[in-house]
Amino acid sequence: MASGKKTRKEYPPRLYPVLKSPEKNRSMHHNCVFSGFGELNSAVGDTIYNDVMNNSQVGVILKLASLSYVWCAKTCHNLLRNQLAIERNYEIWSLIGGRPIRFSLHEFRDITRLNCDPFEDEGELKVNHTEFWELAGIKSGEGPSWDELVKAFETCSMWNYQQKRKLALLFVLHVGVYGLARTCRIPFVAAKRVLDEEAFERYPWGRVAFQKLVQSIKIAKFDVPSYTIPGFVHPLLIWGYESVEIIGERFGRRRDGPIPLLRWQSSRTRYNLEALMEEDKQNSVDKKARVRHLVDVPPAEIYPQWAGENPDCDKKLDNMIRDILDGCLDESFWETEAAAKKKRKSKAGESEDGPRKKGKSKADESDDDFVDKPGRKSSKKPLGHEEELRTKRKEEQRTKKTSDAASKKDSTTTEEPREKATRRKEKRNDATKCSMSADVDYSSLQEEVDRKTASKRREDEASRHL
Repeated sequence: MASGKKTRKEYPPRLYPVLKSPEKNRSMHHNCVFSGFGELNSAVGDTIYNDVMNNSQVGVILKLASLSYVWCAKTCHNLLRNQLAIERNYEIWSLIGGRPIRFSLHEFRDITRLNCDPFEDEGELKVNHTEFWELAGIKSGEGPSWDELVKAFETCSMWNYQQKRKLALLFVLHVGVYGLARTCRIPFVAAKRVLDEEAFERYPWGRVAFQKLVQSIKIAKFDVPSYTIPGFVHPLLIWGYESVEIIGERFGRRRDGPIPLLRWQSSRTRYNLEALMEEDKQNSVDKKARVRHLVDVPPAEIYPQWAGENPDCDKKLDNMIRDILDGCLDESFWETEAAAKKKRKSKAGESEDGPRKKGKSKADESDDDFVDKPGRKSSKKPLGHEEELRTKRKEEQRTKKTSDAASKKDSTTTEEPREKATRRKEKRNDATKCSMSADVDYSSLQEEVDRKTASKRREDEASRHL
Protein backbone atom coordinates (compact mmCIF):
# COMPACT_ATOMS: atom_id res chain seq x y z
CA MET A 1 0.00 0.00 0.00
CA ALA A 2 1.46 3.32 -0.99
CA SER A 3 2.08 5.82 1.75
CA GLY A 4 0.04 9.04 1.60
CA LYS A 5 2.73 11.05 3.36
CA LYS A 6 4.04 13.85 1.18
CA THR A 7 7.80 14.20 0.90
CA ARG A 8 8.95 17.58 2.11
CA LYS A 9 11.08 19.62 -0.28
CA GLU A 10 14.47 20.83 0.80
CA TYR A 11 15.18 24.56 0.77
CA PRO A 12 18.45 26.42 1.43
CA PRO A 13 19.15 26.52 5.18
CA ARG A 14 20.10 29.61 7.12
CA LEU A 15 23.68 30.75 6.61
CA TYR A 16 23.90 31.24 10.37
CA PRO A 17 21.91 28.98 12.71
CA VAL A 18 19.36 30.80 14.86
CA LEU A 19 21.40 30.63 18.04
CA LYS A 20 24.60 31.65 16.24
CA SER A 21 23.38 34.57 14.16
CA PRO A 22 25.79 37.55 14.22
CA GLU A 23 25.03 40.23 16.79
CA LYS A 24 22.75 43.05 15.72
CA ASN A 25 25.10 45.80 16.91
CA ARG A 26 27.99 45.07 14.55
CA SER A 27 29.56 47.99 12.71
CA MET A 28 29.40 47.98 8.91
CA HIS A 29 31.66 50.26 6.85
CA HIS A 30 32.03 51.01 3.14
CA ASN A 31 34.17 53.08 0.76
CA CYS A 32 31.41 54.47 -1.47
CA VAL A 33 31.38 57.85 0.29
CA PHE A 34 29.80 60.71 -1.64
CA SER A 35 31.60 63.60 0.09
CA GLY A 36 34.39 63.44 -2.52
CA PHE A 37 31.98 64.38 -5.30
CA GLY A 38 31.86 67.91 -3.92
CA GLU A 39 35.61 68.21 -4.50
CA LEU A 40 35.14 66.81 -8.00
CA ASN A 41 32.48 69.42 -8.78
CA SER A 42 34.73 72.24 -7.57
CA ALA A 43 37.66 70.94 -9.62
CA VAL A 44 36.00 70.36 -13.01
CA GLY A 45 33.20 72.92 -12.76
CA ASP A 46 29.41 72.71 -12.88
CA THR A 47 29.17 72.35 -16.66
CA ILE A 48 31.26 69.19 -16.89
CA TYR A 49 29.89 67.76 -13.65
CA ASN A 50 26.30 68.18 -14.89
CA ASP A 51 27.26 66.76 -18.28
CA VAL A 52 28.46 63.53 -16.68
CA MET A 53 25.48 63.43 -14.30
CA ASN A 54 22.86 63.86 -17.02
CA ASN A 55 24.41 62.23 -20.09
CA SER A 56 26.53 59.30 -18.88
CA GLN A 57 25.11 55.96 -17.76
CA VAL A 58 27.07 56.26 -14.48
CA GLY A 59 25.54 59.69 -13.89
CA VAL A 60 22.81 58.12 -11.72
CA ILE A 61 25.46 57.81 -9.00
CA LEU A 62 26.03 61.57 -9.07
CA LYS A 63 22.27 62.11 -8.99
CA LEU A 64 22.02 60.01 -5.83
CA ALA A 65 24.87 61.99 -4.28
CA SER A 66 23.09 65.27 -5.05
CA LEU A 67 19.93 64.26 -3.15
CA SER A 68 19.22 64.42 0.57
CA TYR A 69 19.93 60.72 0.98
CA VAL A 70 21.01 59.08 4.24
CA TRP A 71 23.01 55.85 4.40
CA CYS A 72 21.77 53.37 7.04
CA ALA A 73 24.27 50.61 7.84
CA LYS A 74 21.95 49.02 10.40
CA THR A 75 19.31 48.04 7.84
CA CYS A 76 21.95 46.55 5.54
CA HIS A 77 23.47 44.59 8.41
CA ASN A 78 20.02 43.20 9.27
CA LEU A 79 19.66 41.98 5.70
CA LEU A 80 23.11 40.42 5.56
CA ARG A 81 23.07 38.66 8.92
CA ASN A 82 19.90 36.78 7.95
CA GLN A 83 21.19 35.24 4.71
CA LEU A 84 20.38 31.78 3.43
CA ALA A 85 23.22 29.44 2.48
CA ILE A 86 23.07 29.11 -1.31
CA GLU A 87 25.54 27.74 -3.85
CA ARG A 88 25.11 30.36 -6.55
CA ASN A 89 27.98 32.84 -6.67
CA TYR A 90 26.22 35.95 -7.93
CA GLU A 91 23.15 36.41 -5.79
CA ILE A 92 22.15 36.42 -2.14
CA TRP A 93 18.93 35.47 -0.37
CA SER A 94 17.89 36.72 3.06
CA LEU A 95 15.19 35.39 5.37
CA ILE A 96 13.26 38.38 6.72
CA GLY A 97 10.23 37.76 8.90
CA GLY A 98 10.48 34.07 8.01
CA ARG A 99 10.18 34.83 4.27
CA PRO A 100 12.99 34.76 1.66
CA ILE A 101 13.91 37.76 -0.50
CA ARG A 102 16.46 37.83 -3.33
CA PHE A 103 19.20 40.28 -4.29
CA SER A 104 20.49 39.33 -7.74
CA LEU A 105 21.52 41.13 -10.91
CA HIS A 106 17.81 41.42 -11.78
CA GLU A 107 17.05 43.34 -8.57
CA PHE A 108 20.19 45.44 -8.96
CA ARG A 109 19.24 46.41 -12.52
CA ASP A 110 15.68 47.25 -11.44
CA ILE A 111 16.98 49.50 -8.64
CA THR A 112 19.78 51.35 -10.46
CA ARG A 113 18.74 51.17 -14.14
CA LEU A 114 22.43 50.75 -14.98
CA ASN A 115 23.56 48.70 -17.98
CA CYS A 116 23.75 45.11 -16.70
CA ASP A 117 24.04 43.31 -20.04
CA PRO A 118 26.42 40.35 -20.37
CA PHE A 119 30.07 41.13 -21.04
CA GLU A 120 30.98 41.00 -24.71
CA ASP A 121 34.24 39.47 -25.85
CA GLU A 122 35.61 42.60 -27.50
CA GLY A 123 39.21 41.95 -26.62
CA GLU A 124 41.38 44.57 -24.97
CA LEU A 125 40.55 48.14 -25.89
CA LYS A 126 43.39 49.54 -27.95
CA VAL A 127 43.89 53.18 -26.99
CA ASN A 128 46.98 55.20 -26.21
CA HIS A 129 46.73 56.07 -22.53
CA THR A 130 50.24 57.43 -22.01
CA GLU A 131 49.58 61.11 -22.69
CA PHE A 132 46.55 61.45 -20.43
CA TRP A 133 48.08 59.26 -17.71
CA GLU A 134 51.13 61.55 -17.61
CA LEU A 135 48.92 64.64 -17.54
CA ALA A 136 46.88 63.27 -14.62
CA GLY A 137 49.91 61.96 -12.74
CA ILE A 138 48.76 58.34 -12.89
CA LYS A 139 51.33 55.57 -12.69
CA SER A 140 51.94 54.22 -16.19
CA GLY A 141 50.39 50.84 -16.99
CA GLU A 142 48.08 50.90 -13.95
CA GLY A 143 44.67 52.20 -13.10
CA PRO A 144 44.44 55.34 -10.93
CA SER A 145 44.14 55.40 -7.15
CA TRP A 146 41.93 57.81 -5.20
CA ASP A 147 44.97 59.82 -4.06
CA GLU A 148 46.22 60.27 -7.63
CA LEU A 149 42.82 61.48 -8.82
CA VAL A 150 42.39 63.96 -5.96
CA LYS A 151 45.90 65.28 -6.57
CA ALA A 152 44.93 65.86 -10.21
CA PHE A 153 42.07 68.09 -8.99
CA GLU A 154 44.71 70.64 -8.00
CA THR A 155 46.15 70.93 -11.52
CA CYS A 156 43.19 70.32 -13.84
CA SER A 157 41.98 73.93 -13.97
CA MET A 158 43.99 74.51 -17.18
CA TRP A 159 42.89 71.27 -18.88
CA ASN A 160 40.47 71.24 -21.81
CA TYR A 161 36.84 70.09 -21.58
CA GLN A 162 37.38 66.47 -22.63
CA GLN A 163 40.35 65.99 -20.31
CA LYS A 164 38.35 67.21 -17.32
CA ARG A 165 35.44 64.97 -18.30
CA LYS A 166 37.71 61.91 -18.40
CA LEU A 167 39.02 62.78 -14.95
CA ALA A 168 35.44 63.04 -13.67
CA LEU A 169 34.53 59.63 -15.12
CA LEU A 170 37.57 58.01 -13.51
CA PHE A 171 36.58 59.43 -10.13
CA VAL A 172 33.00 58.15 -10.47
CA LEU A 173 34.35 54.70 -11.33
CA HIS A 174 36.66 54.63 -8.32
CA VAL A 175 34.20 55.91 -5.72
CA GLY A 176 30.85 54.82 -7.14
CA VAL A 177 31.10 51.78 -9.42
CA TYR A 178 33.96 49.98 -7.66
CA GLY A 179 33.68 51.56 -4.18
CA LEU A 180 37.39 51.11 -3.58
CA ALA A 181 39.57 52.09 -0.65
CA ARG A 182 41.78 55.11 -1.26
CA THR A 183 44.93 53.08 -1.74
CA CYS A 184 43.33 50.68 -4.24
CA ARG A 185 43.42 51.17 -8.01
CA ILE A 186 40.78 50.84 -10.69
CA PRO A 187 41.58 47.86 -12.95
CA PHE A 188 43.72 49.20 -15.77
CA VAL A 189 41.62 47.62 -18.54
CA ALA A 190 38.48 49.27 -17.19
CA ALA A 191 40.13 52.65 -16.56
CA LYS A 192 41.30 52.94 -20.18
CA ARG A 193 37.68 52.99 -21.36
CA VAL A 194 37.31 56.65 -20.33
CA LEU A 195 39.61 57.48 -23.28
CA ASP A 196 36.96 56.19 -25.72
CA GLU A 197 33.56 57.72 -24.93
CA GLU A 198 31.60 55.26 -27.07
CA ALA A 199 33.36 52.24 -25.58
CA PHE A 200 32.77 53.63 -22.09
CA GLU A 201 29.03 54.16 -22.51
CA ARG A 202 28.29 50.77 -24.04
CA TYR A 203 30.17 48.88 -21.32
CA PRO A 204 27.92 47.15 -18.71
CA TRP A 205 29.10 49.13 -15.67
CA GLY A 206 26.02 47.95 -13.77
CA ARG A 207 27.14 44.33 -14.07
CA VAL A 208 30.64 45.37 -12.99
CA ALA A 209 29.28 47.21 -9.94
CA PHE A 210 27.00 44.32 -8.91
CA GLN A 211 29.71 41.71 -9.39
CA LYS A 212 32.11 43.68 -7.19
CA LEU A 213 29.46 44.18 -4.51
CA VAL A 214 28.17 40.62 -4.31
CA GLN A 215 31.71 39.20 -4.24
CA SER A 216 32.49 41.49 -1.30
CA ILE A 217 29.38 40.26 0.51
CA LYS A 218 30.23 36.60 -0.13
CA ILE A 219 33.65 36.86 1.52
CA ALA A 220 32.67 39.21 4.37
CA LYS A 221 32.62 38.00 7.98
CA PHE A 222 29.54 39.33 9.75
CA ASP A 223 30.33 37.89 13.19
CA VAL A 224 33.26 40.24 13.89
CA PRO A 225 32.94 43.61 15.69
CA SER A 226 33.24 45.57 12.43
CA TYR A 227 33.60 44.80 8.75
CA THR A 228 33.90 46.66 5.43
CA ILE A 229 31.94 45.98 2.24
CA PRO A 230 33.73 47.40 -0.84
CA GLY A 231 31.58 48.24 -3.84
CA PHE A 232 28.51 50.27 -4.72
CA VAL A 233 26.64 49.42 -1.50
CA HIS A 234 23.73 51.86 -1.73
CA PRO A 235 21.49 49.64 -3.92
CA LEU A 236 21.68 47.10 -1.08
CA LEU A 237 19.90 49.53 1.25
CA ILE A 238 17.32 50.43 -1.41
CA TRP A 239 16.71 46.70 -1.91
CA GLY A 240 15.65 46.51 1.74
CA TYR A 241 13.19 49.38 1.31
CA GLU A 242 11.79 47.94 -1.93
CA SER A 243 11.54 44.32 -0.75
CA VAL A 244 10.35 44.64 2.88
CA GLU A 245 7.28 46.86 2.94
CA ILE A 246 7.26 47.81 6.61
CA ILE A 247 10.93 48.86 6.53
CA GLY A 248 10.25 51.08 3.53
CA GLU A 249 7.07 52.51 5.05
CA ARG A 250 8.54 53.16 8.47
CA PHE A 251 12.10 54.25 7.70
CA GLY A 252 12.56 54.73 3.93
CA ARG A 253 10.93 58.17 3.51
CA ARG A 254 9.74 57.49 0.00
CA ARG A 255 9.49 60.24 -2.60
CA ASP A 256 8.22 60.26 -6.17
CA GLY A 257 10.59 59.10 -8.90
CA PRO A 258 10.85 56.51 -11.68
CA ILE A 259 14.24 55.13 -10.56
CA PRO A 260 14.10 53.21 -7.25
CA LEU A 261 17.68 54.22 -6.38
CA LEU A 262 16.56 57.87 -6.28
CA ARG A 263 13.18 57.16 -4.72
CA TRP A 264 14.18 56.87 -1.07
CA GLN A 265 15.53 59.53 1.25
CA SER A 266 16.18 56.93 3.96
CA SER A 267 16.89 57.48 7.67
CA ARG A 268 19.07 56.13 10.44
CA THR A 269 16.30 55.17 12.81
CA ARG A 270 17.41 52.36 15.11
CA TYR A 271 14.94 49.48 15.36
CA ASN A 272 14.61 45.85 16.35
CA LEU A 273 14.10 43.82 13.17
CA GLU A 274 12.50 40.80 14.81
CA ALA A 275 10.01 42.91 16.78
CA LEU A 276 9.24 44.98 13.68
CA MET A 277 8.48 41.91 11.58
CA GLU A 278 6.27 40.44 14.31
CA GLU A 279 4.36 43.71 14.34
CA ASP A 280 3.94 43.52 10.57
CA LYS A 281 2.66 39.94 10.80
CA GLN A 282 0.10 40.84 13.44
CA ASN A 283 -1.25 43.72 11.36
CA SER A 284 -1.36 41.93 7.99
CA VAL A 285 -4.44 40.14 6.70
CA ASP A 286 -2.76 36.75 6.23
CA LYS A 287 -0.55 37.13 9.35
CA LYS A 288 2.58 37.08 7.21
CA ALA A 289 5.32 39.65 6.77
CA ARG A 290 4.80 41.73 3.63
CA VAL A 291 7.77 41.14 1.33
CA ARG A 292 8.62 41.03 -2.36
CA HIS A 293 10.45 37.76 -2.91
CA LEU A 294 12.02 38.78 -6.25
CA VAL A 295 11.37 41.10 -9.19
CA ASP A 296 9.14 39.85 -11.97
CA VAL A 297 11.04 38.31 -14.88
CA PRO A 298 10.08 35.66 -17.45
CA PRO A 299 10.50 32.13 -16.03
CA ALA A 300 13.15 31.36 -18.65
CA GLU A 301 15.24 34.27 -17.33
CA ILE A 302 14.75 33.61 -13.64
CA TYR A 303 18.50 33.12 -13.20
CA PRO A 304 20.76 35.95 -14.46
CA GLN A 305 23.41 34.80 -16.91
CA TRP A 306 26.95 34.50 -15.58
CA ALA A 307 29.84 32.96 -17.46
CA GLY A 308 30.88 29.60 -16.07
CA GLU A 309 27.87 29.18 -13.74
CA ASN A 310 25.42 26.33 -14.26
CA PRO A 311 21.77 27.41 -13.78
CA ASP A 312 21.06 24.03 -12.13
CA CYS A 313 23.93 24.23 -9.65
CA ASP A 314 21.68 24.62 -6.58
CA LYS A 315 18.78 22.18 -6.35
CA LYS A 316 17.54 23.48 -3.00
CA LEU A 317 17.43 27.05 -4.30
CA ASP A 318 15.62 25.86 -7.41
CA ASN A 319 13.00 24.14 -5.23
CA MET A 320 12.44 27.32 -3.28
CA ILE A 321 12.12 29.57 -6.33
CA ARG A 322 9.71 27.20 -8.05
CA ASP A 323 7.49 27.09 -4.97
CA ILE A 324 7.59 30.88 -4.68
CA LEU A 325 6.47 31.23 -8.29
CA ASP A 326 3.77 28.57 -7.82
CA GLY A 327 2.53 30.18 -4.59
CA CYS A 328 3.15 27.08 -2.47
CA LEU A 329 6.28 27.99 -0.49
CA ASP A 330 6.49 26.02 2.75
CA GLU A 331 7.57 28.79 5.12
CA SER A 332 7.46 26.43 8.10
CA PHE A 333 10.69 24.91 6.77
CA TRP A 334 12.77 27.52 8.62
CA GLU A 335 10.50 27.60 11.67
CA THR A 336 11.58 24.08 12.58
CA GLU A 337 15.14 25.31 12.92
CA ALA A 338 14.04 27.91 15.48
CA ALA A 339 11.63 25.64 17.38
CA ALA A 340 14.10 24.66 20.10
CA LYS A 341 15.04 28.26 20.76
CA LYS A 342 11.41 29.45 20.84
CA LYS A 343 10.54 26.72 23.33
CA ARG A 344 13.36 27.70 25.69
CA LYS A 345 12.59 31.41 25.37
CA SER A 346 8.87 30.92 25.99
CA LYS A 347 9.62 29.04 29.21
CA ALA A 348 11.84 31.90 30.35
CA GLY A 349 9.21 34.47 29.34
CA GLU A 350 11.40 35.88 26.61
CA SER A 351 11.10 36.50 22.88
CA GLU A 352 13.72 35.49 20.31
CA ASP A 353 15.35 38.85 20.76
CA GLY A 354 15.38 39.08 24.55
CA PRO A 355 13.06 39.55 27.56
CA ARG A 356 9.49 40.46 26.73
CA LYS A 357 8.49 44.01 27.56
CA LYS A 358 5.09 44.48 29.18
CA GLY A 359 2.72 46.96 27.62
CA LYS A 360 4.71 47.26 24.39
CA SER A 361 3.34 45.97 21.11
CA LYS A 362 5.36 48.21 18.84
CA ALA A 363 9.02 47.90 17.87
CA ASP A 364 11.37 50.24 19.75
CA GLU A 365 12.92 52.90 17.57
CA SER A 366 15.56 55.61 17.92
CA ASP A 367 17.57 57.79 15.56
CA ASP A 368 20.97 56.24 16.27
CA ASP A 369 22.45 53.84 13.76
CA PHE A 370 24.13 50.82 15.41
CA VAL A 371 23.58 52.13 18.95
CA ASP A 372 21.17 50.12 21.08
CA LYS A 373 18.41 52.00 22.89
CA PRO A 374 19.06 52.14 26.67
CA GLY A 375 17.09 49.62 28.65
CA ARG A 376 17.36 46.63 30.94
CA LYS A 377 19.71 44.00 29.69
CA SER A 378 20.58 40.59 31.01
CA SER A 379 23.99 40.45 32.66
CA LYS A 380 24.64 37.20 30.83
CA LYS A 381 24.08 38.69 27.40
CA PRO A 382 27.35 39.16 25.48
CA LEU A 383 28.19 42.81 25.00
CA GLY A 384 28.74 44.38 21.60
CA HIS A 385 32.04 46.03 20.73
CA GLU A 386 30.83 49.59 21.26
CA GLU A 387 29.05 48.66 24.49
CA GLU A 388 32.22 47.00 25.78
CA LEU A 389 34.12 50.22 25.18
CA ARG A 390 31.48 52.25 27.01
CA THR A 391 31.48 49.80 29.93
CA LYS A 392 35.28 49.88 30.06
CA ARG A 393 35.30 53.68 30.14
CA LYS A 394 32.72 53.72 32.96
CA GLU A 395 34.79 51.22 34.97
CA GLU A 396 37.90 53.35 34.46
CA GLN A 397 36.01 56.43 35.65
CA ARG A 398 34.75 54.59 38.74
CA THR A 399 38.25 53.29 39.48
CA LYS A 400 39.66 56.81 39.14
CA LYS A 401 37.00 58.26 41.46
CA THR A 402 37.68 55.52 44.04
CA SER A 403 41.43 56.16 43.80
CA ASP A 404 40.94 59.92 44.18
CA ALA A 405 38.68 59.40 47.19
CA ALA A 406 41.23 57.07 48.80
CA SER A 407 44.04 59.56 48.20
CA LYS A 408 41.94 62.35 49.70
CA LYS A 409 41.17 60.20 52.74
CA ASP A 410 44.85 59.34 53.24
CA SER A 411 45.73 63.01 52.94
CA THR A 412 43.05 63.92 55.50
CA THR A 413 44.29 61.22 57.89
CA THR A 414 47.88 62.46 57.61
CA GLU A 415 46.98 66.08 58.16
CA GLU A 416 44.57 65.45 61.04
CA PRO A 417 47.12 65.47 63.96
CA ARG A 418 48.76 68.58 62.56
CA GLU A 419 45.41 70.36 62.24
CA LYS A 420 44.43 69.39 65.81
CA ALA A 421 47.71 70.70 67.18
CA THR A 422 47.20 73.95 65.31
CA ARG A 423 43.66 74.31 66.67
CA ARG A 424 44.87 73.63 70.28
CA LYS A 425 47.59 76.25 69.90
CA GLU A 426 45.06 78.76 68.56
CA LYS A 427 42.77 78.05 71.56
CA ARG A 428 45.66 78.61 73.98
CA ASN A 429 46.51 81.89 72.28
CA ASP A 430 42.88 82.97 72.48
CA ALA A 431 42.78 82.06 76.16
CA THR A 432 46.00 83.98 76.81
CA LYS A 433 44.61 87.01 75.03
CA CYS A 434 41.42 86.83 77.08
CA SER A 435 43.44 86.51 80.31
CA MET A 436 45.63 89.46 79.40
CA SER A 437 42.58 91.53 78.54
CA ALA A 438 41.01 90.64 81.91
CA ASP A 439 44.21 91.63 83.78
CA VAL A 440 44.28 95.00 82.02
CA ASP A 441 40.64 95.65 82.87
CA TYR A 442 41.15 94.72 86.56
CA SER A 443 44.21 96.97 86.92
CA SER A 444 42.37 99.92 85.42
CA LEU A 445 39.46 99.40 87.83
CA GLN A 446 41.77 99.23 90.85
CA GLU A 447 43.50 102.45 89.85
CA GLU A 448 40.11 104.18 89.53
CA VAL A 449 39.09 103.01 93.02
CA ASP A 450 42.40 104.23 94.50
CA ARG A 451 41.95 107.64 92.88
CA LYS A 452 38.44 108.02 94.25
CA THR A 453 39.55 106.93 97.74
CA ALA A 454 42.44 109.44 97.79
CA SER A 455 40.14 112.22 96.54
CA LYS A 456 37.60 111.51 99.29
CA ARG A 457 40.35 111.49 101.94
CA ARG A 458 41.52 114.90 100.82
CA GLU A 459 37.98 116.23 100.93
CA ASP A 460 37.53 114.94 104.52
CA GLU A 461 40.77 116.53 105.68
CA ALA A 462 39.76 119.87 104.14
CA SER A 463 36.42 119.71 105.97
CA ARG A 464 38.10 119.15 109.34
CA HIS A 465 40.33 122.24 108.87
CA LEU A 466 37.28 124.31 108.20
